[in-house]
Amino acid sequence: MHNNITCLMKIFLLFLVFFTTTTAVCENFPIKPIKIVVYTKAGGLIDVTARKLAKVIEEESVDVPIIIENLPGGAGQNALNKIINSEADGYSLLAVTNSFISQTISIGQKEKLDNLEYLAILAKDDECLIVNKNRNIKSIDDLINKSQNKPLIWAGPAAGGADNLFAKKVWKELGIKGKWLPYQSGKRAMLAVVGGYADVYVGNVGDILGFDDLEVLAISSKDSDLPTFKSYGINNLDNDVLWRGFAIKKGTSEEVKLALLKYFKKASQNKNWKDFLSSREVSPVFIEPVRAKKEVDIQIKNESLIVTDEKNSFLEYWHYFLAFILFLAFLLIVKVNKVNDLRFKKIVFSYEMFSFGYLLVYLVLIKLFGYYIASAIYIISYGKFLKLNTYSLFAIVIMWSLFSYYVFEKILNVVF
Repeated sequence: MHNNITCLMKIFLLFLVFFTTTTAVCENFPIKPIKIVVYTKAGGLIDVTARKLAKVIEEESVDVPIIIENLPGGAGQNALNKIINSEADGYSLLAVTNSFISQTISIGQKEKLDNLEYLAILAKDDECLIVNKNRNIKSIDDLINKSQNKPLIWAGPAAGGADNLFAKKVWKELGIKGKWLPYQSGKRAMLAVVGGYADVYVGNVGDILGFDDLEVLAISSKDSDLPTFKSYGINNLDNDVLWRGFAIKKGTSEEVKLALLKYFKKASQNKNWKDFLSSREVSPVFIEPVRAKKEVDIQIKNESLIVTDEKNSFLEYWHYFLAFILFLAFLLIVKVNKVNDLRFKKIVFSYEMFSFGYLLVYLVLIKLFGYYIASAIYIISYGKFLKLNTYSLFAIVIMWSLFSYYVFEKILNVVF
């Protein structure tokens, strides 16, 4: 009996210590400055958003400063690594967007996102196409017609980000082709459209504040005073948004997370915060951790499939290119070593080898046997069965150069 009472007392004391400690952590947090790490340069949308939020939280909830640290570069990985390598104590937060998630997935670093816990999403704004009002693109029909002659230049703040993926989605829905031109910031991309170096900017309505020469061509919204994709008869482009939120390192205590969440929720209801977002055509929201994680998980799943398809396409072009590299190397070896059989040299270097018929056969062989086996079969069968007298290294170089240009252009378009 005495032992049982002693055991119960120990359990009670342990519970009391735990309760007292966690309560103290919650009540005392924060006791030092909080740092919000931003993955863009100062002046970007997420940077401006983080600075405004920090100011609202300082005024309403905490007695410590909230510091903004900009760590651009590495497709957002510099900032992400900073959080991963920090203590899981709630004093280092990461400002995140779905564009940041997209970039991380596109460069093959998806697993790093497992180190994060998403506290809240606080703002959403619709994706839109922005053009120079002084040029000749006044409607989606104009955009489609101009894209028929040659792919237009589409500009945005990053390669592989949400804007880049939205551009590709638009191309698919409109049945057009475009070339993505990434810039270090959205402002530079917009200046490219103003200066005529790019035709379309992909971003958000708030981006064009201060740019009198720019206007919204179409917005991804179901209900807006601006031209919507739906008003043009396009039904699958009315729900694409850029969200902005905040994350912490996984493993942060529940008490600290609850404290931070309380600050964010209070800030989301602040009038100055709401007015700030509304003035930039951004919708204030408050999406808590469970729903925020669900949105991120859906994005990761969908975009991972897109990235996988693009990687396969990328590898396909590289295989074509490498097959021709090997082919050219074979020809050069024959030339440099001065093979005595002149008849064989004439066959190998003849321009007929690159005629349409034989190239068509080569492509069929690729589908049947793969790139390298097809190249070997093509060379061997050609040298064995044809008897030609024309000698033309020049024709080979021209054909190879044109193919190289085609392949690299495709690769660049896939990557960017």
